[in-house]
Amino acid sequence: GAMVKLTSSTAETADEVDKMSQKIGISKKAYQEWAYVMGQNGMDVNLLQSGMKSLNTQILKTQNATDKSKTALGKLGIAVTDSSGKLRSQEDVLYDTITALANMDEGADRAKLAQELLGKSGSELAPLLNQGGQAIKDLTKRAHDLGLVMSDEAVDAGVKLGDTIDDVKKSFKALGTNLGTSLMPIVQKL
Repeated sequence: GAMVKLTSSTAETADEVDKMSQKIGISKKAYQEWAYVMGQNGMDVNLLQSGMKSLNTQILKTQNATDKSKTALGKLGIAVTDSSGKLRSQEDVLYDTITALANMDEGADRAKLAQELLGKSGSELAPLLNQGGQAIKDLTKRAHDLGLVMSDEAVDAGVKLGDTIDDVKKSFKALGTNLGTSLMPIVQKL
């Protein structure tokens, strides 16, 4: 019973990692890293979901700008394309953005850029940004050291197991419903 409960709990965690990483637009690994980093700063990783929407707008704005230094990302020195001109991943730009903001001095300039780049989430990230860029890097490493980051394969296996458990539960419920349906005329006569 304890093993089933542990396995089921792990499958639920894996499913959350899988679904939320997709909603935010980052990898499963990055979602788990950010969950730990933000949790250590009293925040919920799901805060990044709305922040990514704003950041994606800024990425496209910077990509299309003739003078990139005038965009919010350009002011932080963050490139949105790689050396071959391909758009960098949202995940990489997010990490660089938060690290660059964390390395800025506290104040109105940082708050304004954070708000511009990450929307409402930008102001919510103040506790994290106050830690500094090195602290973010250290917390990310600690998440791995503590074994808190599941591999993509483990997450995928957990999602599959969770779906299987859900199918079995629904099948048993349907079996009960079908049995109840067949018994209804008999009970009605009684």
